[in-house]
Amino acid sequence: MDELIRLLNEGNYSCVVRQGEETRTFSRRGVADLYDLYATDRAFLKGAWLGDKVIGKGAAALMVLGGVSRVWTRVVSTPALALLRKGGGRSGLCRRSALHHQPHPHRTVSAGNPLRRVGQSRGTLSRD
Repeated sequence: MDELIRLLNEGNYSCVVRQGEETRTFSRRGVADLYDLYATDRAFLKGAWLGDKVIGKGAAALMVLGGVSRVWTRVVSTPALALLRKGGGRSGLCRRSALHHQPHPHRTVSAGNPLRRVGQSRGTLSRD
């Protein structure tokens, strides 16, 4: 996961996905790249590790539906965090005890949903 995080940050990508030995990088904003990957190569997401700079509810839904096994992010919206937790109950994406986040009260999205900043050392959601 450390290599994925490094690639995400140093390459200035919006999203990085690793499945086995293959790593794909993405640069478009929003969920466009993740949606295209889900629509055209869903098998690549199954069990993949994913690093994303910001995760909103739409991206979280695609991650749960696609069967992503580990996720790292700097910022996650509260609705996305709830969806990842709920999805983790069905698909094993994350256990509540494995999910660590720190509130970041000064950031909000336009809809007024508070965002959560995830610490780098403990910001990984994973299947256990």
